[in-house]
Amino acid sequence: MPASRRQTLALAGILAVGAWLRFWTIGDGLPYSVGTDEPVILEKVLVMLQTGDLNPHFFHYGGFVFNFHLAIAAVGYFLGALGRDVASVDQLWAGDLYFWSRAATAALATVTIYLVHCAARRWGQAAALVAALAMAVHPQLVREAHYALTDTPLMFFLALTLLLSIRATESGRLGGFALAGLAAGLAAGTKYNGAVAGLMPFVAVLAAVPASRWAGALAVTIGGSAAGFLVASPYALLDFRNFVDGFTDLARYYTKPLSVVEMADRYRKHLQDWFGLPGQLPRAITWLATLLVLTGFAVIARGLRARATRAVALVLLAFPFVYFLMIANQSLAFARYAMPLVPAISIGLGVGIVGASEWFGRLVPRARAAALAVLLVTLVPPFMTAASLNRDKATIGTIEQASAWITQTIQRTDSVVLETSKHTLRLPRQRFAAREVDRLIDHPLEHYRSDGAVYLIAVSWTSEGYFADPARFAEEVAAYNAIYGSTELVQTFTPSPNHPGPTIRVMRIRRLLKEPSREGTKEPPT
Repeated sequence: MPASRRQTLALAGILAVGAWLRFWTIGDGLPYSVGTDEPVILEKVLVMLQTGDLNPHFFHYGGFVFNFHLAIAAVGYFLGALGRDVASVDQLWAGDLYFWSRAATAALATVTIYLVHCAARRWGQAAALVAALAMAVHPQLVREAHYALTDTPLMFFLALTLLLSIRATESGRLGGFALAGLAAGLAAGTKYNGAVAGLMPFVAVLAAVPASRWAGALAVTIGGSAAGFLVASPYALLDFRNFVDGFTDLARYYTKPLSVVEMADRYRKHLQDWFGLPGQLPRAITWLATLLVLTGFAVIARGLRARATRAVALVLLAFPFVYFLMIANQSLAFARYAMPLVPAISIGLGVGIVGASEWFGRLVPRARAAALAVLLVTLVPPFMTAASLNRDKATIGTIEQASAWITQTIQRTDSVVLETSKHTLRLPRQRFAAREVDRLIDHPLEHYRSDGAVYLIAVSWTSEGYFADPARFAEEVAAYNAIYGSTELVQTFTPSPNHPGPTIRVMRIRRLLKEPSREGTKEPPT
């Protein structure tokens, strides 16, 4: 059913809100304070750009994210956006790449909202608009859209796979299933857990294609998936040995024994917190959103009974069920790992809210619009959380203060050793003789002195765990105190409500006085 002018304007407004939340503060903190894993990607992209070697030589992620940001960096440099202050690409540093890579990521995130809306239209225009609104204000999606990481591109390809799989069930054409498989392969080539996206076109084939045509449909679907993966991550094949080693190394982080029930409950809490206002409202308020999502899933599941709607319902419901079981069976858990569930949850919420409002309308004449407005209040807390995340990000923290002071004060010829574990302070390597270590206590002070280091930079996020339990970490505390006591404290940046972050100490290494040489001197006369 074509959208009315009012619905089109409503969608445009939702996309505008989503874009505003994603682009707001997109460059704040740059180029010195960056996301936890951003340097892993963009520093390798910089090497690819400078050397021309398109192999990232890193296989914990799929290749798409490196190729995507390499293209952004190359276009930006050629257009002068990155290169206006440098004479050649060799003079770039990773800090020059972040802004445009983040902007491109935020743009993908905004388009993802539209893709989910297009998929959700099978359950009505109103439900599709609510689903798009849920995507637009979702705090986890908003947060991750600010960083040049894998999660947002993965969300884009998952939403694209969902939409193309639904369209393939409606057209029944082999080309449609091939395209859906291609999108699933691109998802896997972005982040390996995206391989579960292949379930959507697979289910679409089994549900919408006569059994006599399964072989051909599955062949083009699998072929499309393989092609998508190799387009996104070609060096998985061209550098197969290192790909296998990298994938194996990555897998060991997720296979440690842990209770499935415990992990599932942990993710349940993450899912509920997305619809709350942590620290402001009680968690119980999130149960309304949970019930509405479950109601929406129940309505969608009713479509399994009818031949005309069975395939579409299966495509939507199968992925979140299987994906949740997968992450609940992993030993490493972060809220962002559950992001692939958000499109299905948003559609379920849209169907649940519209369905509940229609039920109220039948119960109480003319109450439908009022009920819809009341139920949409469930999206106010996530919107407030998303806005709060942006406000916090706009605050100038101690990392930015310290980075600016170091850049303006320390001589370029003075060697700096920077403690980098558990924080994201970065310095331009071609402008400073900077060396990074996980912990300053990994080496004795004499090691730094003999290496010619002039300054040591300590970040409390690395050491605070030791000082919080000095009895347990007596050796680490003593090592830090030895460094603090044997160096000259030059500057300290202390966190405050207006300047959040870690305590950062800039220390100068005291030079040892050399004894005067006796060579060439004469003995005094007797």
